[in-house]
Amino acid sequence: DLQSANIMVAEGEAHLIDFQGMRLGCAAYDLGALLYDPYQLYDRDVRMGVWQYYCGNVEALGGTPPEDDVLYAAAIQRLLQALGAYGKLWRKDGLDWYRQFIIPGLQMLVAASGENDDRPEMHRLACRALERAQKRLGVAAEDQDSSSASVRQMS
Repeated sequence: DLQSANIMVAEGEAHLIDFQGMRLGCAAYDLGALLYDPYQLYDRDVRMGVWQYYCGNVEALGGTPPEDDVLYAAAIQRLLQALGAYGKLWRKDGLDWYRQFIIPGLQMLVAASGENDDRPEMHRLACRALERAQKRLGVAAEDQDSSSASVRQMS
């Protein structure tokens, strides 16, 4: 559950919180969750810079860094999980606060699925879902234009 909301900085040191579900797994999943975080909307340069830094450190430690596609697949998996949670928390549990992260989550899904050409169907689905969400959630036309520009920049 590595996301920006679960990293606290105190006296210049980062601390992870909300780790009750922590277990050994694919590091790319945590990086995908953090770098494609709907709470932050990091741009592509930041995402790729951190990913390259991670891969460089894996190599420096004698390991084989994962292919970039592992990051994209992990980010897509995490975003689908997060979007499902946002929808449930908003619609079923009545927690309106999560509604605001549906469009940013879909924007990040568009970015993650469009980073390479391996998942064209997922990318088309993400783009359609973003368009529908913008219409259904009442995003103003000028916000749709800026969201579309952001998505193009992220892809």
